[in-house]
Amino acid sequence: MKDSITYRELAKEEAELCRELCNALMAHQASKGTKYPEILAAMNFDNRLAPAVAAAKKGRLLGAFDGEKLVGYLFAEVITATEEAKTGRPPFSEGMAPEDAAGQGFLPPWLECPAAVGEIVNLYVMPEYRGKGAAQSLMDQGMAWLESDPEVKNILVYVSNGNDPAGFYARYGFRHCHEVLNGFITCYCKRVEKK
Repeated sequence: MKDSITYRELAKEEAELCRELCNALMAHQASKGTKYPEILAAMNFDNRLAPAVAAAKKGRLLGAFDGEKLVGYLFAEVITATEEAKTGRPPFSEGMAPEDAAGQGFLPPWLECPAAVGEIVNLYVMPEYRGKGAAQSLMDQGMAWLESDPEVKNILVYVSNGNDPAGFYARYGFRHCHEVLNGFITCYCKRVEKK
């Protein structure tokens, strides 16, 4: 299967191709979630990936194809982190207990803003294509793109509670950074050395 997989960048208008895979990713996260699984269960293509791709000023959506069939995707973007964004809360936090909703936000507390920050937003490969190199190829391409940005010094990836892909991300240099919203999500960070 590995030899038959091809990769290409998808235009924003092609994000719809990722609908089924994104919904499978969100369902997987909800099935593993131990904190607020009902919030995870409400997440889908229409309220997660579609608006993120549409709003991205600097983003890259990559697809892995077996022939014409999309079997995996990765969405990465570069955001401009601000001090205001460090304290901002997503709309879904309204359904959390006050102590969780007031927990540490998405951006690291030590981040000096404004700053260009890379993010791996979504990565998903169909189960039957796992272990064949598709996730690694998508991640390699996404990381190369983020690391090539001269302003990006930190790359973040967020993992919802109940999931444990830390070993996969550790191979790319990601280390535990902080707990978001009191453990609803875990943030991992990779510092990018610039020459």
